[in-house]
Amino acid sequence: MKLADVIDLNRVLEVVCDECCQRTPLDPTFFVTRRGLAARIEDIGSTLVCPCCGSHDIELRSTAATTMLERA
Repeated sequence: MKLADVIDLNRVLEVVCDECCQRTPLDPTFFVTRRGLAARIEDIGSTLVCPCCGSHDIELRSTAATTMLERA
């Protein structure tokens, strides 16, 4: 999936840490301004770490924005 798809479908990015089990929402427009709409989520995820514990054992996924609101 590309960032253009995430934006078109009105979704957000979510970092899911396998180490501390934390889920952190990320605004996809941040990555669009730095990587462009053609950037793939898989490529971006390989460069990130968990914002809570610093682990590299994370998964970056696209999720519905309403799902994030329900968890809050």
